[in-house]
Amino acid sequence: MRKFNQVLNYSKEERLITVQTGITWRKIIKLIDADNLSVSVMQSYASFTVGGSLSVNVHGRYRNPLISTVEDIKIIVANGTVIQASPFKHSELFYGAIGGYGGLGVITEVTLKLSENFKMERVSIPLQLNQYVDFFMKNLRDDPNVIMHNALLYPDKYSEVRVVAHLKTFKPLTIVHRLRSKKRGISMNRFLTSAMTRLPGRLEIRRQLLDPVRFSKGIVLHRNYEATSETADVEPLFEDTTFILQEYFVPLTKFQEFVLGMKSVLLRYKVDVMNVSIRQSRPDPGSILAWATQEVFAFVVYYQQERNQQTQEQDRVWTRELIDVVLSCGGKFYLPYQIHATERQFHEAYPRAVEFFELKNQIDPEYKFLCSSVVRSAVANDTEELRETCCCIPKLISVEFETHVRKNLQTIGGNTFR
Repeated sequence: MRKFNQVLNYSKEERLITVQTGITWRKIIKLIDADNLSVSVMQSYASFTVGGSLSVNVHGRYRNPLISTVEDIKIIVANGTVIQASPFKHSELFYGAIGGYGGLGVITEVTLKLSENFKMERVSIPLQLNQYVDFFMKNLRDDPNVIMHNALLYPDKYSEVRVVAHLKTFKPLTIVHRLRSKKRGISMNRFLTSAMTRLPGRLEIRRQLLDPVRFSKGIVLHRNYEATSETADVEPLFEDTTFILQEYFVPLTKFQEFVLGMKSVLLRYKVDVMNVSIRQSRPDPGSILAWATQEVFAFVVYYQQERNQQTQEQDRVWTRELIDVVLSCGGKFYLPYQIHATERQFHEAYPRAVEFFELKNQIDPEYKFLCSSVVRSAVANDTEELRETCCCIPKLISVEFETHVRKNLQTIGGNTFR
């Protein structure tokens, strides 16, 4: 799909863009930046494709799920038919496919709503954990000038946070570049991040020294500059360990309860947590596998793990305990990451999964499309047969089906539902 990356239609006046889903966010931003427009919602890194982002319904620091910015999609289902879906037309497919992890078909095109490329001022405030929710509710939640927001929760004590917000401003730029450059080789940020993982006392060094210096000065930059970070900056340099993400969504009123439960699990199992980033998201407008059925705080846990079977098995144990913590708070876990949830946990977090599979049985009764994130969690997920059967979206399409898809894309008119 990476070569399926063209811009099909773009209107700066209407602030709409239609693209093929193999395109990356960076390519879109590079085009629309000339008109001072920006992507409305995406994850923190611009190197991801739009199709992959739609399949997991990303949110980043933009305070909304990606689906809230989608006008319509075109999706190819198992029989090769191309269907145009929106909240008003084939809505069940629209709400099933976005955040459906590739389980219903291949999203080939999408029309996205764009936003203005505002200048933003980054502000940062250190707080005690018990001050954060009150500060957020009074100063950030309902402020339309807050474009991006997250808070850094510092391990191992989990008692201090640093609020980082990007606010709309008319102040002069301190960073004049409109986009980040796409660097080659090992960046300084990647080197320092990896080096810090081997440094004794690294968590306290970061909390007491590095972050206070890093955030001591307010900066003013374009939204698109902040949006064009690359994943290469955070790739590990050492082969014996890797970095892993997990994410948990918690109702606003359960913030403190979840942090205490999460802290207990992570400390008890000595999880090597590098960072916990707290974001906010407004409710999802209706996707079947919505991770935000109400307004939530999102906790992104970023940790280091050794590459061996024993560590992976322990990871499974504590992850299931942490999932039980978030479920007890009325929250959910994010499906794209490590697939450790039990069948019970999956259905408790995503009760509409039954509806998702009913829709799948209608449009893909032979299960040509299998997504490990959903299928493995929906059934007993420890069988060798299932491990071999399940796969994610890049491997979903057989050679024969891909040929059929390409033919339909070339003669789309006669095969599209109207």
